[in-house]
Parts: sequence; structure tokens; C-alpha cells
Amino acid sequence: MKRPKPHKLTLKLLLLVVITAINAQGFSQKITEFSSDIMLFPAELEELTKNQLEESEKDLPEAFLLMWQSDTLSTDQKNLVVSISNDLLKKTAVNTRHFITFAKILMLYTQSKKFQTQVDSWLMGMAEYAKTDNLYISWLNQFIENTYALFTRGAFAINPAFEWKINSENFTYQFDKTLSIKFNNTDLICSNNSDSISILATNGVYYPLQDKWIGQKGKVTWIRSEFPVDQIYATLADYTINTTRNEYEADSVLYTNLDYFDKPSLGRLKDKITGASNPQNVNYPEFYTYDLRHKITNLFDGVDFDGGYYMLGTQFIGNGTRENPAIIEIKHNNNDFLRVEAQTYIFKRQTVVSDYASIRFKTQNDSLYHTGLGFSYNDQARLVTIAPTNLLTTQSPILSTYHNFAITFAQLQWHVGDNEMIFSAPMGSTQSRAIFESNNFFNEQIFDELMGRDEQHPIFAVSNFTSRIRSKSFNVNDFARYIRKSPDQVRIALMRLAMQGYILYEYETGDVFVLSKLYDAIRAKGRYIDYDVLKFSSYVESGVNAKLDLNTLEMAIRGVENVSVSDSQNVFLYPARRELSLLKNRNFTFDGMVDAGMFRFYGSNFVFDYSNFRINSENIDSLRLNFQTDDLDFYGERILKRVTNTLEVISGEV
Repeated sequence: MKRPKPHKLTLKLLLLVVITAINAQGFSQKITEFSSDIMLFPAELEELTKNQLEESEKDLPEAFLLMWQSDTLSTDQKNLVVSISNDLLKKTAVNTRHFITFAKILMLYTQSKKFQTQVDSWLMGMAEYAKTDNLYISWLNQFIENTYALFTRGAFAINPAFEWKINSENFTYQFDKTLSIKFNNTDLICSNNSDSISILATNGVYYPLQDKWIGQKGKVTWIRSEFPVDQIYATLADYTINTTRNEYEADSVLYTNLDYFDKPSLGRLKDKITGASNPQNVNYPEFYTYDLRHKITNLFDGVDFDGGYYMLGTQFIGNGTRENPAIIEIKHNNNDFLRVEAQTYIFKRQTVVSDYASIRFKTQNDSLYHTGLGFSYNDQARLVTIAPTNLLTTQSPILSTYHNFAITFAQLQWHVGDNEMIFSAPMGSTQSRAIFESNNFFNEQIFDELMGRDEQHPIFAVSNFTSRIRSKSFNVNDFARYIRKSPDQVRIALMRLAMQGYILYEYETGDVFVLSKLYDAIRAKGRYIDYDVLKFSSYVESGVNAKLDLNTLEMAIRGVENVSVSDSQNVFLYPARRELSLLKNRNFTFDGMVDAGMFRFYGSNFVFDYSNFRINSENIDSLRLNFQTDDLDFYGERILKRVTNTLEVISGEV
């Protein structure tokens, strides 16, 4: 038979009577201990907390009295509640808000079946905490708040800026000398106002006294970076969390990334709440593989990767070391063609980027090579883009051993599978300039200007140092000690040499490799060897500077105004349509005009033969002759005048 509810007026009168009795016993000023008569507890509690009740809690004393007078709690449980309350009262009688929350928790007995099954273990743990001398009331107050939050909204560890919580009722309080909470198959969440991290379907035991969660299993995704949760995720083993922090680390984690790998990799993971709202700016979770090297065949179709890696939020980062850089190799016609070496690559699902990478294109028995350029690959467009960056050393020329030219360019692009590579302006730029310089180019004025105000010419200093150490390779710090200058001063000097193609300089490591051009320049300066002045520019308002045919290795160059072949004999070439084709070992073909001293040739199919240093043509349309007059120009040179007659349809060589 259901017990009838007491009338509201009756409850108020009862409370009034009890409070009056309490006042009569001398408790009206201050309650320092709860009575052993458990029936007085509700009124004593109200008297203690009435000045700290919030507006929404005004009905709490009445509701608590109703619950207390019923058989909701057993006599033993009520006695334990009073005992706990007395221990709490000993710790402080000033701020008693924890008693209000304590009462709210006990009221859950009438609302929550979950609490009914957990109340005994929780009360035993609470009793142990309350009588522990070195536990301050501030910690107990937070523990009580955490308990109420766990049963009402799943939060079990509340901090000022964040909280740890679960999304289920799969938990059990356990008391064995100390209190713990066991969680089964639940999502563990840490959140603040702007971000949250989760471990899905995990198990764990939480120890409130230690603020420690000991977990097993669980799944971590990169959903904050908007990556598919079934393709990129980590599976945890055993892990531990300090719940006073908004982050954690876990070892022996299996990382799955179906974008790149067929099977999971073992490593360690770190996750943390951040303030980033843009998915592209989220740098967590982090994952670091234990293995230093992973060889991934067909990372993308025809693209292989060999190196270590780690994951930072949206960024999948390939990494290597100075001694063992990470390698990307891209094939052409099923043969190894492009080899890229770098310490760091950033992968973003369809793209790969490195700010500083060694580049080598294998062209038959030769190569296009540079020690450090910006590199990117877009798999959707199947496009490789290589370009200098803001770093000074990246602006040195790329070396073509087939053409024996050093090429300074703005951007090089190659669509994987195509049979041509394109030198052009970078995206967003309408003008583009490229410079083509022979490996045997020498200009005495440029050479002398390199010395600046130094006591010793840097080229001679490098040559002397390599002779002393008997090696063409050295480090910038060793060279700085040799010439007794600071490393920073020496780096600047070496960067200038690298930009002019005398050395290969790796900015990140400070390693230097001396090219034969440096020694040739010294011999040319001393007139011990012949040299050339083959250096010309390609300038275009739009479009491409040059196209390299990967089948023939012929390079079609546009935007060439003129080419100086011999300054001593005053030989200049003026390509028709400003176009010429660069062939093996500095040979090239063109149509147009040749100025050679007193002679001017017009024709097509001119061939410049570098080894014999002559120009051949079987199709010269006309030859015009000049003669010297007695008049002088501004520089004191005799002015040339053209002979009226013209020779036509001839052939020969210059």
C-alpha cells in the first residue's frame, strides 16, 4: 500500500517545530555538530545552509525532509550521512555550499536508478575522504560537485577551463580501501567552450584522489580535421590520463591511415584541446611512428616514399634526418625519373609539399640537379611543381649535365606521364625571366666584384681550403675557422657563390660541395684555359620560358633577345621569333640573324657547334657586309656602314 504524501503545510510546520527545538537547544547562532538524532538532520542542514541557498534551491529543504522521512535511505545509510556531514563540518563551517550539493546528490535516490545501485560504495568512499585529515575542504567540495555532475550530465572531473566526461551510464563506483569509478565501453570526452577531444568506446578506472584515469583500448579519430573516421584513426592499448590537464599521451598505439598505408603502424599519440576553430589549423591529435623508415610503394600512383612520418592534426608529415633524408621517387615510363630528398614533407591527402628539398631528374645518363628547392606534388592534377623559395640558396641555378648549362628559373612544372617539362612564371605572375649560363662561362668583371671589400677573394679562399683539406666537401663552420671569420659572415659569402653556380650549398646543414666551375674560374682568371661568354636570358610577358622534351632532351627556349657567342670577335645571335633550341653540350639551333664583326647573316637552321665553336648553316638567305668609316662613335670606335649589295642563297660556317 502506497504511503500517502504529507501535506505541504504539514511539512513546513514540522520543519518549523524542529528548527524551534534546535534554537531552544542553543544552536541558533552556529551549528558545530549535527545531532545523533538523525531525524533532526534535515532541519539542522537547513539552518546551516539557508543563507547560501540560491533562488532555484528554495524548495530543497522541504523536498529533502520528505525524502529523509521516507524509507528511501536506510537507517544505516542515514547514520553514515550524518557522520560524513560532521566530518565535513570539522573542516569548515564558513562556506557550506558543499552541504547543499551533498543534499542534491542524496535526492538523486528518488530520481535515478543508477544512483540507487551506487550509493553505498559512494558513501563509503565519501566517508573515507571526509575523515582524512590532509584532504582540504576545497578538494572535497570539488569531489562532491564532480559526483553530482557525473550522475546528472556525465562529467566526473571538472576544472576551471575544461572538464572530462562520458556519454553513457556505464560506470560503477568501487570501494576497496579507496574509492574508484570503473567505466566500460564509453566515449571519454574532454571539452571546453570551443573544442573537445574524444576516446571512443574505451574502458577505464578513475581514481578521484589521484585525479588519474587508467584506460584500456579505445579509438581516436581526426574528425576535428574533417578526416573520415573510418579511414584515418588510432587504436589505443593501455594509457593513463591526468584529469587536471586537457591533454594526454599514449604509447603502443596502432595508427591507421588508409590514404597511404595498407596496414597500421605502431607509435605514440598525443591529443590536446586547442583554441583553433578552423579545421585546417588544428594541430592535434599528434602521432609519431616508432619506426624511422617506412617504404611505401605507390603512395600515389607511380609515386614512392621512403622515410619516417608523423601526424599533426591535418598535416601528415614525412620526415628524415640530415644523414638519411626521406625520399620521394616518381617514375616516368616505368623508369626512375625524379628523386626528391628532404628532411620534411607535408602531406595533405592529395598533395605533398617540402619547403627545402634536393631535386634530381634523371635524364638518360645525365641529370637536372639542385641541392635545395621548394617541391610540391598534386595527385589530383598529377602535377609536380618545383620553384625557388624566399631562402637565398634556393635561388641558385639548377644544373643540367646534358646541356652543360646552369639555369636560373622561376618555376618548373611537370605533369606526371607527360613527355615535357615546362619552365614558366609562378602562379599569379604574368612576367617570367630565366637565365641560361654555360658551365664554362666566365666574366672577369663579375669575378672581381665577388671580392667586395674582403682581404681575400672568396673563390681563392675556398680553393685554398679544399687544397689544404684535400676534399671538395666541407662544412661552413670549418671554413669559417680557417679564414677567421664568423659563421654568419661566411654563410652570406657562400650563398653568393652558390647563386652563381660555383658551389652547392645546403643551407640546413651548412655542407658545401665545390663544383669544377670554381676551379675553372681561377684558371680562366689566370688565362690558363679558354672560357666562354655563353649567357643569355629568356623574358616572356606570359606563357613559358622553355619546354624540355623528355624523349629528345631538346629544350625549346622562348623570349631570347640575343646571345653573345664571342665578345672578343663581336659575334651575336638574334633568334627569329626570339626562339632557339638547346641541345646536348651547349649546342643549339635557331633561325634568324648572326652578327659577326663586319658580316651579318640572315637564314634558318643555324647550328651552333660548341665543341668547335662555330656556327653552321646550309640555308643562309642573305649576307650583308659592313665597312668601317672614319667617323667615331661616343666611345671612340669607328662607325660601321652597310654595303649596299647583298649576297643571297649561300651556305657555310662562321
